[in-house]
Amino acid sequence: MEGAVNSVLQGFCLNQGEVCCASTRLYLHESIYSRFMEMLVDRANRLKVGDSMDSSTQMGALISKAQFEIVDCYVRQAVDSDARLLCGGKRLTGGIYDKGYYYPPTILEPVDNRVPCVQEEIFGPLLVVLKYRSIDEAIQMANETCFGLGVAVWSENPRTLYHTARRLNSGTVWMNTNIM
Repeated sequence: MEGAVNSVLQGFCLNQGEVCCASTRLYLHESIYSRFMEMLVDRANRLKVGDSMDSSTQMGALISKAQFEIVDCYVRQAVDSDARLLCGGKRLTGGIYDKGYYYPPTILEPVDNRVPCVQEEIFGPLLVVLKYRSIDEAIQMANETCFGLGVAVWSENPRTLYHTARRLNSGTVWMNTNIM
């Protein structure tokens, strides 16, 4: 589970999420949801956001004010639609943060799979997380978006990995890893 948490964090925070195959949607089985989310939110809150020229920085600023406004708009819209904000969700300010458009890793629990923050490509450090009960439900939700360039499947069972990957509408399917 630790590897999956680290991979998910990298998947939506790599290059501040400004990657066309960033992992912006996470479907978690209800049996591991609470434990996984506790670990993920803790790691997201500890990620060092700052000057990308500083070697200790793990995530830099968004590319522009316009992109910052897009990300922030999706977050505000989701919260207004009753999504639960688990971490992040507003611009970092003060010191180095005033010299760029720094947005922390942001994790939302939307109310359903059809809201814009789930369906759109956002290009920012935003992850939406939804629970599922069966693999069929997870596959259906994952296939309900027109943005399926890349998807990651995690399981200890190789058969589950294989059969799930075959049913996903995606350009690339990573197994037990994310993006790279």
